[in-house]
Amino acid sequence: MNKLKWIRDIKGIGWDLDGTLYPANTIPEELFIETQVKAVMEKNNWSKKKAKEEYEEIYKEIGSHTKTLSKLGVNGVSLFLKFWDELPLEKYLKPDKKLIQMFKLLKGVRHFVLSNGGREEQVKRKMKLLGLDLGGFEMIVSGYDLGLVKPSKEIFQVMAKKMNLKTSEIMYVGDREKADVIGAKEAGMRTCLVYGDSKEADVSLESVYEVAEMFGKKV
Repeated sequence: MNKLKWIRDIKGIGWDLDGTLYPANTIPEELFIETQVKAVMEKNNWSKKKAKEEYEEIYKEIGSHTKTLSKLGVNGVSLFLKFWDELPLEKYLKPDKKLIQMFKLLKGVRHFVLSNGGREEQVKRKMKLLGLDLGGFEMIVSGYDLGLVKPSKEIFQVMAKKMNLKTSEIMYVGDREKADVIGAKEAGMRTCLVYGDSKEADVSLESVYEVAEMFGKKV
């Protein structure tokens, strides 16, 4: 991988969690869909087909599950907090040796996690199951705890302030273009999309492990 000129200006990396530090298909997507569609059906007295169609149409536009649910009359925050509390995470998340090695190689960069995937304790629980050393992250933040959710640019600006860094000194890594890339980009951060391709991101990578290569390291 050719080293990007702007990488030398990056002092901190912000990480999404679900779908980024572990692939989205690690936890079966139907578990999320079933929970969301059922809530929309019950709230609006719709058929399963209509609830799913309405949900997909709005999500395609705004790229946030939480905000999509809110538009459909469902408290997305409460729904997802309950979902993560009840999901047997140990069944799906296991220590990832390559991920652990990647963060060891990136010790010279400051790190934080910003996730919409549950409260702070839920986020930390997932990270521990992946085998990550929480001490290697200066901040582990839940958008729900801040009262903001991605893709709001304000949440990224808040994180830059908490890290005492300029937004231009941070690269945010995520797997969703609208929620992760566009929000961070609007806040002034460099952006990296993993497990996909994005014209909006500064760089797109086939896997999260390739982030190390951007800094001249090889997992």
